[in-house]
Amino acid sequence: MRRIVRIAVYHFWKGFQLEELYARFPCLALKYQLIADQEHPDLVVFSAFADNVRQDPMPTPPDRGVPTLFLTNESLAPDLTRCDFAITFRRDIDNPRHLRIPNWVQRLGYWGYSPDDLLCCRRSFGEPGNRFCGYLCRNRVPLREEFFRTLARRAPVDSPGLSMNNMPGIGHGTPAKLEFLRHRRFTIAFENESSDGYSTEKLPDAWLAGSVPLYWGDPLVALDFNPDAYLDLKNYRSLDEMADAVITLDMNTAAWQRKRGEPVYLNDTLPTCADPQRTLAFWETVLGEH
Repeated sequence: MRRIVRIAVYHFWKGFQLEELYARFPCLALKYQLIADQEHPDLVVFSAFADNVRQDPMPTPPDRGVPTLFLTNESLAPDLTRCDFAITFRRDIDNPRHLRIPNWVQRLGYWGYSPDDLLCCRRSFGEPGNRFCGYLCRNRVPLREEFFRTLARRAPVDSPGLSMNNMPGIGHGTPAKLEFLRHRRFTIAFENESSDGYSTEKLPDAWLAGSVPLYWGDPLVALDFNPDAYLDLKNYRSLDEMADAVITLDMNTAAWQRKRGEPVYLNDTLPTCADPQRTLAFWETVLGEH
């Protein structure tokens, strides 16, 4: 029998439904039945939005006399004096009331995938893509767009998104994105910003599609992922030097295949941030079971 937990939610993005917590944290379904209850909650879960706009600093939820959990995928530091618990991407918080689960872990679950799908035993590779590189971004990030232009001067880069658009759109959601990337040997996987621990779906989506990621973002991303499985801008002196390295790799099919076949995780082992038992234990603490 699953324990019923009544939850009130505040300050979430437009369209959020409580059931989304099952997708982002699949381990919850094993033990809990979550019920939306704004009047008599056992727990308040809140995020960082007002009118679908991110708030910084984070908002304060209503005092309902029950524990509060702050949840965000945004590059936003939690204020633990204004909540009882927090789940964020931050690496620099050493506090038992905080759990680091970066964006990419939750996004995989949301679209029906699992961090386990990136283990070597679960990966399968089709033929190399017949197109050179894909770029699928909505937000206009100057460094990311400059790299697009730098690489596109050497070989065609396909962009169906709003940023640097040069082809028709492909539809919505991760399945459409993966189908697009499967036909590209490389993926520009630059984040929206560079911040310690802030890693989104951009690397995992490329790997799921069998495309080699070209990365910029989290300076500490190699603590979660095998640095031999992608190219990182921080290892090059300029955008031009990185673009030249991509072209060189593309011209050597055997080297590209080796790069694509590298384990995604260090030692082909799930990183701590993706451990479902650790996640469940934290939720048990939030819900007063520890």
